Amino acid sequence: CVASLGWKLQIAAAKSAFCQSDPLHRPKGAIYCEPCQGLNLAPGELVELIAPVYGLNDAPVLWHRTLTDWLGSIGFRKSLLDPCLWSLRSGQGELRAVILIEVDDLLVAVHPSMSSLLKEQMQARFHFGKWQDGEADYAGRHVKQYANKICVDQEKYIQEQLTPMRLEKS
Repeated sequence: CVASLGWKLQIAAAKSAFCQSDPLHRPKGAIYCEPCQGLNLAPGELVELIAPVYGLNDAPVLWHRTLTDWLGSIGFRKSLLDPCLWSLRSGQGELRAVILIEVDDLLVAVHPSMSSLLKEQMQARFHFGKWQDGEADYAGRHVKQYANKICVDQEKYIQEQLTPMRLEKS
């Protein structure tokens, strides 16, 4: 759909995504941990963990909820067929944008008239480590947009997994 519409594909990766989630609300009580170096706290003091950091079992779902609640708040709707695909339509039902979510990696395609606006909105709410047009790695795959098609491959992954094997002559 993106290639046939002539839209530019954008590949984005949220930086420290879990820490950008809405604050933790734990019914069984707060989580406390030892502080990292550089906080200048007295020995034995603890800090309360208020962000769902990597390693907590509920961190991925809290990040996903934060992202999708925000997308819903600006008019995006979840696909009935794929819960990772979100779309935005105009008041007349015309497709204006699609976003494919894989944890903290996003494929974004937007009607050219609103491309800058959506990017600005997303970057105002979330911090991204990368936001590239047309070609980048996405969730372990290499994605490249051409004039009339989008190609996805896993060549880098395959090359990393290949190891030489010694075959004995028989």
